[in-house]
Amino acid sequence: MTHIYSWQNKQRQMIWNSISANYIPSAILLSGERGIGLTDFAIYIAKIVSCSKVKNSSPCDDCRECNSFNSGINHDLLLLGGDDEPISILDVREMINKIYYTPTSGNYRFVVIDCIEQLNSSSMNALLKTLEEPSKHVIFILISYHRTLMPATIKSRVKEIYFPTPPPSEVKKFLMERGLTENIVNIYSYIAKYRPLEAIELYKDKKMEKFEQFIEMFLSAVVNNRQLLKSSDIKSYDTLEWLDFLELILSDIVRLHMHILDSASRNKKYFDTISKLKSILNIEKILVSLGRISELYFTNKILNIKSNKQIMIDDITIRLLYKTN
Repeated sequence: MTHIYSWQNKQRQMIWNSISANYIPSAILLSGERGIGLTDFAIYIAKIVSCSKVKNSSPCDDCRECNSFNSGINHDLLLLGGDDEPISILDVREMINKIYYTPTSGNYRFVVIDCIEQLNSSSMNALLKTLEEPSKHVIFILISYHRTLMPATIKSRVKEIYFPTPPPSEVKKFLMERGLTENIVNIYSYIAKYRPLEAIELYKDKKMEKFEQFIEMFLSAVVNNRQLLKSSDIKSYDTLEWLDFLELILSDIVRLHMHILDSASRNKKYFDTISKLKSILNIEKILVSLGRISELYFTNKILNIKSNKQIMIDDITIRLLYKTN
């Protein structure tokens, strides 16, 4: 089955309006945060366009085309990216060679590129040339989690559909409908920055346990002014995980300074820890460190240039804890 979520109803209607008007763009850009179902929506587009028995503006889930999507075996659907690895020029060329085959079922072949930011400059140029001369039986569905990084030449050739992060109330309802308790929902929806599918993954991975361990380690380092953390303190966390956890803690300290941290949706122990860190850490150094975390996240996640974890962490902790006379 293809998943469409309640927070995607507006975008689903936009797609159906295009289909009803017999206008299907040759290239569609889905932009928004990770963890809100953009990949699912991309496959939904391919499915509803292919469905031969659409019912009430939804795929019938019964025809041959729908069954091929439901089984995960559809030879007209090409998926590229999605595994956080760079998309090479060879990947794009291989995809281009495949799209010119006649569709095996229906009128279109579909190319879904998950996280288009993972294309390097050569790959992007190859894709651009293909978008400039689109085949009438191919629909490109591009997914972007950082649309500001996309070249204007690509943006000008796509129909963009933007997906905002769902409101907290909708996220919490979604999670509670899946059997999570209210306390767990409050914790994980917040850690996931109200990205519902991300919250579920964090829950499955028992991320809260690691986050609590991280908070204790970080509080100990701050209280003891330990600017250089031991390798034993950080070995349990990968680079992006460490950045995510620290960014969340520092952001909450800033929110507490601004009197906008909602203590009601946090457990008391966490709120007390944030309050203690607020009393010790310098707000200007926190803001500088948050900027540095954003730079490192961009380098490691988007550009896929891996930093030395120990050096990176030392750089941030020294910025936070170094005291001038």
